Amino acid sequence: MKLSKGFTLIELMVALGIVAVLSTFAFGGYQDSLRNANFRLTRDVAEKVALVQQQHRQEFGQYASTVQTTGTPSANVLVLSEGVDYQITISQANFRDFTAKVTPSKRNIQGPTQCWTVQVNSQQGYLKFSALNQQQQDTTAECMPNG
Repeated sequence: MKLSKGFTLIELMVALGIVAVLSTFAFGGYQDSLRNANFRLTRDVAEKVALVQQQHRQEFGQYASTVQTTGTPSANVLVLSEGVDYQITISQANFRDFTAKVTPSKRNIQGPTQCWTVQVNSQQGYLKFSALNQQQQDTTAECMPNG
C-alpha cells in the first residue's frame, strides 16, 4: 500500500472554506471596531471644541460663532486645526450659550451611521453632549449610553 504525504483537493477546499468564513466574521468585527473608534475620536474633538470655547469666552468675553483651521482667534473666530478633518459648526453663540456640531468630513473617518455627529450644548457653562444620526435625529441613548 502506498502512503500519501500530501492533502487531497477536497481537504484543501474545506480548509479554505473555513478560513474564508472565519475571515468574513473577523473583518466585520474589525470594521465595527474601526467605526466605533472613529466615533470616539469625534467625541474627543467635540470635547476639545467645548474646552477651547470656554477658554475663548474667558479671553474675549463671549463664545466664538465660527471655526477656522488657521489664523488668529478673535471675538467671533475660534481656531482649531481639527477643522481640516471634521466639519465643526457653531450656532447660537453669545456670551452665555453655544451649540456646536462635530461631524467627520473625510472619507477615511467613517463612524457608525447611527452615531454620525456629536453635538455640544453649553447653557451657562453647563455642557451636554449628544449624538445624532445622519438624518440629525437624537441617538444619544444608543451611542453614548454611559454619558
